[in-house]
Amino acid sequence: MKKIALFCIAILCSGATMATSNFSSQNGTLVIPDVNVDGLTVYDSVTLQLNFANGTFSVLNAQPKPSTIFNTPQEPQYTAEGYTIGSLGCATSGVNEITCYLQVVNNQADRKLRVFNHTQSSGDSLIFDDLNNTYKAALVTVGNQTTDGIWVETTLIQGIPVKISIVFKNISPSAHSISAFKPLFYDLTSRREFEATFKDIDF
Repeated sequence: MKKIALFCIAILCSGATMATSNFSSQNGTLVIPDVNVDGLTVYDSVTLQLNFANGTFSVLNAQPKPSTIFNTPQEPQYTAEGYTIGSLGCATSGVNEITCYLQVVNNQADRKLRVFNHTQSSGDSLIFDDLNNTYKAALVTVGNQTTDGIWVETTLIQGIPVKISIVFKNISPSAHSISAFKPLFYDLTSRREFEATFKDIDF
């Protein structure tokens, strides 16, 4: 019994969201939806067979969650200030954490671009969930540069795609999708700030 209790507590605290789990006393099965294992593997649901007689369990079924990350940008893409920005999707990357991925192409001569994380005085890269909660970015990675500060600044070579990832933390466990993803940028050549907008993203 203690083994079962400890296992269930560990699963519920470290991996599963607040979605409802279901236990059948007739056959001793426990179905736990949305199980996140160490931020690396996500399951739509895991079904356990609980044996109260000897205090053990077995995994009857584990359904991996379909990937919500893509190799190529999804349409529609966003164009501003001579850049083409495409969403590669968003995915659960830890407990109550989501990472969104972008591809940016500079269509003009080589120049520097800032990708905003979060700031105190100006704008932020944001997501809005399906419950109308707003989250500021926590980490931004461009190439081998990662910051939890204000921005990452990088030189974009004309025509060469660059991958960007933006991490958002403390996501509501009741959220099921992203209503809007709004990464914020600043072009150092034109000295203009611009924001892309991507809507209705699953994670």
